[in-house]
Amino acid sequence: MARRPLTVEQRLVKRGVPEEYVLDVLAACAAMADSSPGDPRTEPEGDHEPGEDGPVLLPADRALVEWMGDDYPRKIEAIAQRLPEDSLRSVNVEQGWWPLLVRLDAALTGVDLDYRLVTIDQVDGRLRLEVDVADEVREEADRLVASTIAEAAHTCEVCGRPDARRVETGPDRWATLCVDDG
Repeated sequence: MARRPLTVEQRLVKRGVPEEYVLDVLAACAAMADSSPGDPRTEPEGDHEPGEDGPVLLPADRALVEWMGDDYPRKIEAIAQRLPEDSLRSVNVEQGWWPLLVRLDAALTGVDLDYRLVTIDQVDGRLRLEVDVADEVREEADRLVASTIAEAAHTCEVCGRPDARRVETGPDRWATLCVDDG
């Protein structure tokens, strides 16, 4: 009798990924796969326009951007655990980019369960990401990383608003900020 292959969920749990994180990743992937315009899971919350009272955020992103805890929220902590131990497992970007990282993590997990982050930080107002993946999925992983970096180029590092631009914040210092945070 042939053994049934493990589901993605079972494989993640078997490898020690916290079950509540696994369920969040699977729900996010399902929402992205079957959403359509006007779907409340993928449409911005509220009637904010760029430059008005608040950032345009998806409901799932708001808690990350507004996080006030001393430690990382669990989704970011799970991402930090993919960094090398000698890096102090520090996610060196502002909270406005955290939702981008969570979406990238979900996508990369779907491509390579064992992927590792080599580095993640902001350099001159640009997101810098390097990942270590299996050779057979390198092309797909590179495409996902490039897409996230491109999205970060117009996402405010502070509030997550998608209408940001790279601005000089001091001598030889740059950041990607919206009108309100710049």
